[in-house]
Amino acid sequence: MDRPTLLSSSPDSTSPSSSPLLKDYHRQDAFIAMPRWGVQFTQSADARPRLWQLLASFKTRRHIKRSLRLFLLGIFIVITAFSLCVYLGFITLAPSVLSSLSFGNSTAALSEPAYDSHAEEEARRKAEELAKFKEQLDMTRKLAANPAPLNLLRYCSNPRQKPSSANFLISAAADEGTLTRMDFGHHPHNAPRYNPNILPFPKGYKYPYIGFARQSPLGVLYHHEIVWCEMDWSETPAVGRKILVCVQPAQRLKLAEWASKPGSCKSIPFLSLKEGHSDPRVMFSPRGEPLMVVGNNGQSNCMGQFVIDLRQVVPGLNWKMNLHHLPIRYKELTELPRPVYNEIEKNWFLMWDDSNVGYVQHETELRSVSALDGPKKKQVNIATPGIPKCVSGLKRKLNDHKSQANDIHQATNSLRVTLCDFPCIPTIHNTVIIELMHMKYKNVYELFYRRYAIVMNATAPFNIIGRTGNLMYAGTDERTMLYSVSITWDHEHHREHDEWDEEVHGGHSFLAEIEAEERKQREADRLMSSDGTLATEEQKSNALEKSDTESEVSEDGAVAKTKRNVIGPIGCQSSRKLLSRATPSDDMDVKVDADATPSVPEVTPASSATTVLPTISATSLSNKVEHPQNSLVNKYYHGWLDDTIMISIGINDADAGVLHVRARDLLECIHVCE
Repeated sequence: MDRPTLLSSSPDSTSPSSSPLLKDYHRQDAFIAMPRWGVQFTQSADARPRLWQLLASFKTRRHIKRSLRLFLLGIFIVITAFSLCVYLGFITLAPSVLSSLSFGNSTAALSEPAYDSHAEEEARRKAEELAKFKEQLDMTRKLAANPAPLNLLRYCSNPRQKPSSANFLISAAADEGTLTRMDFGHHPHNAPRYNPNILPFPKGYKYPYIGFARQSPLGVLYHHEIVWCEMDWSETPAVGRKILVCVQPAQRLKLAEWASKPGSCKSIPFLSLKEGHSDPRVMFSPRGEPLMVVGNNGQSNCMGQFVIDLRQVVPGLNWKMNLHHLPIRYKELTELPRPVYNEIEKNWFLMWDDSNVGYVQHETELRSVSALDGPKKKQVNIATPGIPKCVSGLKRKLNDHKSQANDIHQATNSLRVTLCDFPCIPTIHNTVIIELMHMKYKNVYELFYRRYAIVMNATAPFNIIGRTGNLMYAGTDERTMLYSVSITWDHEHHREHDEWDEEVHGGHSFLAEIEAEERKQREADRLMSSDGTLATEEQKSNALEKSDTESEVSEDGAVAKTKRNVIGPIGCQSSRKLLSRATPSDDMDVKVDADATPSVPEVTPASSATTVLPTISATSLSNKVEHPQNSLVNKYYHGWLDDTIMISIGINDADAGVLHVRARDLLECIHVCE
C-alpha cells in the first residue's frame, strides 16, 4: 500500500527534533510520509474548551432553545396584555372621544376634562360656602332687628315641651350614658370628699384631667379643706362601670387662713373661727388662667369670696397645661369686690363680656354684678333689670313658712356659648353666657335641688333672656341631693371639629364680596330719578365704576375710606358692622409684671366696645391680610353647640361625679323670658 502523503504546505520538518509530533515522520520527495503504525496524539494539560465547542454541545443547544421559547412566550404575554388594555381603554373613552369630535374638539379636548372637573368642583365648593355665609348673614340681620333674638335661636325636639318639662341629659363619655363617679380616695379619718371640680389637661399630657374636691375632717359644719389630684379613667371591679380615679393620693391645697373680725359673724357666731376653705368653683378664664373662686373667712365681713390662680398652689401646673408663657395675676387669695358686703357671701361666679372684661355676679334673685379688679370707682353694681318672671316664677307658694323654704341659689361658674354648630361665626347676636342655677327646696329633714341653665346676653349688663327646664342627670336618683358645682368645656378630649382659624373661618373674603355687591346695588338705586323711574343702563354702569374706584385698596391692605357714609341695609348697620366683634381688651395680651397689682382696663359700655373690622375688597384677596382675632372665640371659655361640657356634681355631701353632655342637649327647649 502506498504511504499517505502530505502537502508541502504542511509545517516544515527540516528539524526532526523541532517537534515531538513529527519525530516519527521522515521527509521523502518534499512530502511527509506517515509510518504504517498509528501515531497517538496527546493534548496539553492547559488547553481550554472553545466557544464553538460549547455551542456544539447537545446540552447547551437544549438550554438555548428553552431560553428562546421562554423569551418569546414573555413577549407574547406583554403584547397581549398591552393590546387588552388599549382595547378596554378605547371602549371606556370612546363615548367622550366621539362627543368631543362631534363638537369639533380634537386631541386637545382629551387632556382638559380632568382640569375642568377640578375647577368645577372648586367653584361648587366656594359657591356652597358663600351660600352658607349669606344664610348666616341674613340670620344675623334678623337677630339684630328682633327685640327677642332668642326666639329665632331656640330649638326643641320635644313636641310635648312645657315650661315645667325637664331636660334629660345623657353622658357623651360613658357607653351607658350615665353619670361617671369620681373617686378622690379616702381620708385617714374617713372624711367625705365631695363637691368636685374638674379641668382638662392638654392632649399631650399623660392624664386627661385634674380634679379638686372639698373635704371636712371634723364634719360638714366645721373646718373645711380643698384637695386635688390628677385623674384617669378606670373601671369599678365588680360591675366594670367607667369611673375617674386619682392616679396618686389626693393632696391638700396649701391656702392661707385667718379668722373673721370679732363681731362680724352675728347670725352664726362660730363661723368667726378659722372655717377653712369651702365651696370651690374651678374654671378657665378667656386667657386660659386656671382660676378658683372659694369661700373663706372675710377680711371685712364674716364670710367672703376669694379668687386665686391654681398655678400658684399646684406644683408644675403651669407646664402641665402649657401656660408657662401666661403671667400669674392672682398669686394669693384675692377678695372679690362688692361695694357693700353682706354678712355671709357664698357662690359668687365670674363672667367675661364680649371684650373679655371680667365681672363678678354676687346674687341672682336680687341681681348684683360689678366689675372685677376695677378701680374703686368702677366697683359698683352695674345697672341690672333684676330677675325676670320666667325665673322668679319657679318659686312656689308654701303652706308652712316655718318648716318649708324654697330659694334661688347661684350654683356654677359661667361659660360662653354660640347657639349654632361650628364653624358659624360667633357674634354678640348669636352668642350667650350660661350658668347653672339651683332652686333649693327645704322641708325639715329634706333638702332637695332642682337645676336650671340660665341664659344671659354676652354683653354687660348680662340681662337674663331665658332658662331651660329642670336638668335631670342620667344615672342619678331625684330623691338624692345633687348639687351642680361647676361647668367647663372639654375641648381637649371630646371636640370633633377643627380649631377656629380667623383667616379660614372668619368669612372675611365672602364679606368683602357681599359688601361689594351691596355697595354696587346701593349706588345703582341712588340713580333712580325723583319721579320713580329707573336710571338708564349707562348711568348704572357709571355708578358701579365710581363705586369700585372709591374702594381701591391701599398698600397696607386696608380699603381707603369713601367720601360718603354708606347706610347699611338694617338700622344703619352694614354687613361688616353686624358681624364685627369687640376688639380684645388690653389685658388679653399685655404682659403683667410679676409684682404688679392686679388690674383691668377701664370698663366701657358694650355699645361702644364693638369696633368695625378693616374692610377689604375682593381685589385684595390675593394679598395676605391678617384680621383681628374674634374676641368671642377662645378654647377655654367659649364653645359651640356641638361641643362638650363637663358638669361636676356633688352627691349628698359625701360623693362626687361628672357628666359629659353636649351643649346642644343642655340648652334644648329654652324658655324665652319676656
